[in-house]
Amino acid sequence: MEQCFACCGVISLIWVVFGYAVAAGDSQLGGLFGWKSEFVLFDHISQEHDKANGSIPESVWVTFQMTFIMIAPALIIGAFAERMKFSAMMVFTVIWVIFSYLPIWHMAWGGGLFHSEDGNWLMSAGQGAIDFAGGNVVHINAGIAGLIACIMVGPRKGFNKSPLVPHNVVYVVIGAALLWVGWFGFNAGSAASAGAGAGMAMLTTQIAAATAVTVWLIIELIIHGEEAYNSES
Repeated sequence: MEQCFACCGVISLIWVVFGYAVAAGDSQLGGLFGWKSEFVLFDHISQEHDKANGSIPESVWVTFQMTFIMIAPALIIGAFAERMKFSAMMVFTVIWVIFSYLPIWHMAWGGGLFHSEDGNWLMSAGQGAIDFAGGNVVHINAGIAGLIACIMVGPRKGFNKSPLVPHNVVYVVIGAALLWVGWFGFNAGSAASAGAGAGMAMLTTQIAAATAVTVWLIIELIIHGEEAYNSES
């Protein structure tokens, strides 16, 4: 919890000081990343006339995208929880955000989508980039980083020798519930409007989560039987 909380502060500052300029700025080096000096050091917030995607103020879009870059390191931290020093975690997170998250953001969402007039690397290469709400920029990007990080630090003590159960099941359930609700903000909000696209994203999010819960319950029933739902177990 301390690591995630600290990341929220550090990553927020990186985003508003220069991160947004790298992510949403004009393409550089063939579209591998962006840069626009007007977005550095809060300057974009003062540009009230500039509307992201033609519908909302720039400051609102910057803040909304800040939530994505804040949550991404938390996905990585969960892969090596309790196995990395705080200082090492912070160095790792800052490096990953600057050299992985920001360029991937530009390659998936930059290049004419909001500010850049020229195409990014994915668009220029004819690959196309389909990422409505961070499936590539956040989840795949953070997932690969988490996998590599946990392989490098190795398994936790007692792995395959003693049961590794959650410290507090109630906290786990609360966290999952907050994530479920948070998905609506991320997914529907990515439409940058209250139109049909946002509505479909919200509905799809609920159906996907409900399907996952239902399938999980069925698998638990098949593997462990009715005792899996016994209040005494």
